[in-house]
Amino acid sequence: MNQRVFDLVRAVIWAGSVVLMGYLIPHASIANKIFNTFLGKTPTTSRWVFFVLALVLSGVLLWMAIRALLASAVDLDNPDFLGGLITGLLQGTGTVLTATLVFTLCRTGDQGTLRHFVFDLLNKKFESRVLFDLLGLFGLVTVILMSNRAIRAIFFKEFRIYFTTPIAYAVMMLFTLIAGFFFQGAFDIFNQYATLPYQMKMRYAARLNLNDFVFSSFLQTLGTILIFLAPMLTMRLISEERKNRTYELLMTAPITSTEIVLGKFLSAFGVLSILIGLTFMYPLLVGITSKGAFEWAPVFTGYFGLFLLAGTFAAIGLFSSTLTENQVIAAVVTFGVLLLMWIMNWAASNLGDGMLREVVSYLAITKHLTGFSKGIIEVRDVVYYLSLIVFANLMAHRMVESQRWR
Repeated sequence: MNQRVFDLVRAVIWAGSVVLMGYLIPHASIANKIFNTFLGKTPTTSRWVFFVLALVLSGVLLWMAIRALLASAVDLDNPDFLGGLITGLLQGTGTVLTATLVFTLCRTGDQGTLRHFVFDLLNKKFESRVLFDLLGLFGLVTVILMSNRAIRAIFFKEFRIYFTTPIAYAVMMLFTLIAGFFFQGAFDIFNQYATLPYQMKMRYAARLNLNDFVFSSFLQTLGTILIFLAPMLTMRLISEERKNRTYELLMTAPITSTEIVLGKFLSAFGVLSILIGLTFMYPLLVGITSKGAFEWAPVFTGYFGLFLLAGTFAAIGLFSSTLTENQVIAAVVTFGVLLLMWIMNWAASNLGDGMLREVVSYLAITKHLTGFSKGIIEVRDVVYYLSLIVFANLMAHRMVESQRWR
């Protein structure tokens, strides 16, 4: 029980101290002053090299110092409430100081650029709230992992399996290449419309910007591609355990069904998040080469919605994997469910106006990305994805619980 209390207190204090210091410490101002002090207004290449090395060394020394303090102040062999409190405070402080060092690598840029956006976080604009929501999503995942040792063990075990087999690397390469192909295609079409004569261009004037014309379609395409790739990543979560006869060992271990489900769900969600994160380099490259090309708020809201979609796919895939020990069947079931929810938008367009059309349209899984890609976060869209995540994980939990007692 002491270990559980220690992990829970450490997680809560760590997260709370990061949030509190995030509001109290002006990271952007400190980082900008450090940058100007050590590099000046016209930094040279040699100064940059020494500056980056100094920041990396500072980060390493910071965490070595925190580790030394924890070793002297906390008895990890006999963890208790006070130990969790001290650990959470020290690690939370280290996290905030590390974030300040990372911010130092940037510098306030021109209006509309990503650098300017990063240093505008403390002005309480809509864009900063979106970014904090996005970081909060992963902060919640981190708190869950930190607060329970069994969930953490299962998560890292599954995560290692993904990256010790070729499947994760193959899916990442395939996903990145396909995403790049569609992003380039959307960008080429945008350039063609941008070079049209003035009178013809006015027909598309309402949508002739990178956010609406390129990023919105790119986001919908990513959601569609994930329908095909997510089953490949989630099919093995439980099915492989049952096939290899290691499921019985998992069932008799001193862990709960909830810990099993959350650990495996978070591992699949983590891999899907890495896939999605890799695609951020495309709008980032455009933003770097063309200052002010993107409005960054719709970009971040779009990725926020995409991460929620990935969580939904991971939860549905996990549930399908609990139904059978055959991985191929689990993948087919996941794909069938996701495909059915994808085509519901088409089915709704063939229905007459009324309650049935509204219900069918609401159930279309990728339709809810539209608002996110326009910089709009609606409660009904967030509730839709969170409801599916909770429901699918609950069903997976019931399946694991029923198999435990057979």
